[in-house]
Amino acid sequence: MLLSLVSVIPAFSALSAVSMSLPYLQQPLARESLCGFIRSLYIDLGGLGCCVESPLVENSTCYTSTNLLAEYVLREVCGDRALAERIRAFLERYSTGFYNYYQVILGLSIGDPVYSIEEVVADNVPVGEKTVVVKHVRIGDRILGDWYLYGDRLVYDALASLYRGHRERALEDLRRLENLTDQYGVRDMVQKIKGLYETYKLALAVVLYRALGDKRGARII
Repeated sequence: MLLSLVSVIPAFSALSAVSMSLPYLQQPLARESLCGFIRSLYIDLGGLGCCVESPLVENSTCYTSTNLLAEYVLREVCGDRALAERIRAFLERYSTGFYNYYQVILGLSIGDPVYSIEEVVADNVPVGEKTVVVKHVRIGDRILGDWYLYGDRLVYDALASLYRGHRERALEDLRRLENLTDQYGVRDMVQKIKGLYETYKLALAVVLYRALGDKRGARII
């Protein structure tokens, strides 16, 4: 859930309102509602802290990859530098060389070709009566030959291609993404296997449309 929000905010520093189907958030979602939601996911670990992934799913798990983006949004979009500093301290304590494919949103390299990723438990931190699990997402050793069947990875590849100056490849990735999209969302391999749509892929699609200067992305939100 946190990724659904932080994926889209860096590309919209002037964002005023977003419509998303989140029953526990005020509709429509103004910037402060989004920032307030991210703050609500913060958990203190003693002088530093992190945002858990969701109030419903993995509500005791902090991914260093997600918090990389959360720190940026809290600092640059929400103006909450105090909280951002505590998350920055968390990222420094649990430093990792690879964050996730979506680090490309911040202009960081994801490499080529596309490799698999793996989750690694970095720590288990007792907090009151619960335990917070800290996880890294790291690059694996298997090349993904079918990455183009996944909506999120199409966006990541397109953004990486734009940074390398390969606009035509980015446009081809966009065409593939649009071919996977129906009136509900991205009907990619994950959707076909699980029967569920992942909303963060729509957020990523908005980021890609904006990066390409394509105004059609405005119709998604």
